[in-house]
Amino acid sequence: MASPSGDPRNEVIDYPAESRTLQRTGDPIEVNVGIDFYYTTAKGIGGRIKASAQDFEVREVSDYPTKAEDGDHTIATIKSTNWETNRLVRKLSRKLGISRTRVGFAGTKDKRAVTTQLMSFRRASVDDVSNLHLTDVEITDIYSARRGIQLGDLIGNEFTIVLREIPEGDWQQRFETTAQQLNEAGGIPNYFGIQRFGAVRPVTHTMGEHIVNSRFKEAVEAYLYYPEKEESEDAQAARLALYKGQLQDGLDIMPTHMSFERSMVEYLMHNPEDYIGALKVLPINLTLMFVHAYQSHLFNRILTRRIEAGLPITKPVVGDFILPRSKLGVPDQDNPVPVGEQNLEKITKLCGKHKAFVSIPCFGTEVPLAEGEPGEIEAKVIEEEGLDRDRFIVPEIPRLTTRGIRREAFCHIMDSSYEVLDESSAKVQFRLYKGAYATVVVREFIKGSALSTS
Repeated sequence: MASPSGDPRNEVIDYPAESRTLQRTGDPIEVNVGIDFYYTTAKGIGGRIKASAQDFEVREVSDYPTKAEDGDHTIATIKSTNWETNRLVRKLSRKLGISRTRVGFAGTKDKRAVTTQLMSFRRASVDDVSNLHLTDVEITDIYSARRGIQLGDLIGNEFTIVLREIPEGDWQQRFETTAQQLNEAGGIPNYFGIQRFGAVRPVTHTMGEHIVNSRFKEAVEAYLYYPEKEESEDAQAARLALYKGQLQDGLDIMPTHMSFERSMVEYLMHNPEDYIGALKVLPINLTLMFVHAYQSHLFNRILTRRIEAGLPITKPVVGDFILPRSKLGVPDQDNPVPVGEQNLEKITKLCGKHKAFVSIPCFGTEVPLAEGEPGEIEAKVIEEEGLDRDRFIVPEIPRLTTRGIRREAFCHIMDSSYEVLDESSAKVQFRLYKGAYATVVVREFIKGSALSTS
């Protein structure tokens, strides 16, 4: 489906603190997850991303574990096409005859993409991994190491994305204007993208909200019920049957690719009302992703409020926390530094050199909150949600307890190139720090919801 090239609802607001003129998105799906602004002013070109998996390539820039012949972990580069990470991990673990928890990876990736990433396999030999064969999966560069791969163990991601089916008109000029503005700005607000909340059904943050508020029945219902028109007819029919309490009927017509939903329904058929147990059927990293999605929603809302207040996101003000640049050259989210009058000038210079980064909280049990005006914004959003730190302690499922982090407010776009391919398609290439979303960059060109283009 092509996105509109412009939206008359877009409201232009001037924020002199950043010298940027920002447009409100006007898209209800994006607003629902806290994404309220575009950072560029040109009208959108419309078009479609992910017309095929080959149109969306992502390659991890990795921190490779050191080779060690006596290592307990086998490291491999995994190139997959049309594989969602959690489902790929499940398949690989079954092929190897090991637990899912013994398969390590640095970051989850979209299904509709060509993805190259490092994975580790604890107590699986190099020969066993070498002999793995899966459709649309290539396994190369296999070796032993003493440490495995964990979530976050990467430097960044490189993207090559092709936009297709761009409507006729003078879109090339608008494309070039947006590219120029991105180059001049050096980046955009570091929103969590739509796929953080579910590429087809953006409900993961709703599930996370239910979990931290101990509403486990509602969390399960959010995962199983409420069909979306973007889903297949069978998936929609299955969710409707489950909503009506017809578990067996829903299971009978549920597509096989909905394996996590199937596992949850089968559990509930044998253990009615045990909603905590039903959540435990899911991989822990998937369930934890729901809580993280809720934290991401809070982050997006705080970022939007900061922009609305006219506070800069590329340079600090008194009361902020900044993230110093780590030895790997990425924002160090583990060591936020408070900004006061005495170090404001120095830190402002470091931010200008990309050696420090203004941060916003993903709220949790231990993450520090800012002071001054930034702190008032952060505290207000948290207050509106009725939250306190203890909500992110989940005694029923202890591994879902989350400390929270501070994350950079601005997404730096590096090594970028933007190219018109023909009368209806264009290509964008760039590199982002880990945790940043390529679709947040692409939406600046499209000026439409990522959901309407996937």
